[in-house]
Amino acid sequence: MSSLRLELEQSIYLKFPEVNRKPQIRFEESMEIPPAAEQLMRGMYHDPERVKGHFQELQQQVSELIELLLPWRSKIREWADRLPEKPLEAERYLRDYARQIGENEKLRRRREEQLLEQLQESARADALSLSCAMFGEYSLTDEAVKIFLKPIGKAAEVLQLNPELLRQGIRVYFFFLLLLIVGLDLDGETCRRAHQDPDLQRLADIYTLRYLHPQPDELRQSYEAWRTACGARDIPAEYLAPRRAEQLRAAMIFWRRQKNLPWDDLWRSGKPFSQREEEMNHWY
Repeated sequence: MSSLRLELEQSIYLKFPEVNRKPQIRFEESMEIPPAAEQLMRGMYHDPERVKGHFQELQQQVSELIELLLPWRSKIREWADRLPEKPLEAERYLRDYARQIGENEKLRRRREEQLLEQLQESARADALSLSCAMFGEYSLTDEAVKIFLKPIGKAAEVLQLNPELLRQGIRVYFFFLLLLIVGLDLDGETCRRAHQDPDLQRLADIYTLRYLHPQPDELRQSYEAWRTACGARDIPAEYLAPRRAEQLRAAMIFWRRQKNLPWDDLWRSGKPFSQREEEMNHWY
């Protein structure tokens, strides 16, 4: 974990605070299921028990239909070989069975319609609408990152991703997020933004994408599929261009020191920053 921490610190030119020259950052992998992930863990159904009940009702209706059809088939086979002695008796028999089968068919169709409504409702509920809080959290007081393995595994199953690669990508994202909040810049300054600022999450996303860009394709693609499912905004290519690395770092450090300046306004302004590359290179 220390090698990953160093890589992330060097890529963003921020450092986790140290005590006795040792970083206190902690990383934990938990089998907990956070409240935000309870719906995800129940699966892709808005009300799974209700849907299951409708399947059971339909199964019962189909079983009753089969019980009706089996003797009816036997009787038809018998009369196909040898005609019934009394045509009127055969007529009454067929009419009675047609009535019973018709009643069963009405009930079966009703059960199917109810089941289809539930399946459509589950689809409309958009069970794949994920949020970052389902998969990890950070603590400012403890300077710790915790990721939740069960929701990660479930999301990997639903999104058809490799769970180990998804875990790696999510871990990097939360490390960057915490580093942006508590990390110290070259002047020993920390972040003055509210830690719930959505622009901090966006910057963590940008730096995660930049970090994963040279990594194996499957790792990068797993993270990209996860961030898309979480509703992340598209990242303009200019943020990921290698030639923009120093401009991005300087803008990020300047922005962290401002309490109210929106990130997009700062970036669009194209304002020059005083960050010097040689200072960065002598930091480590």
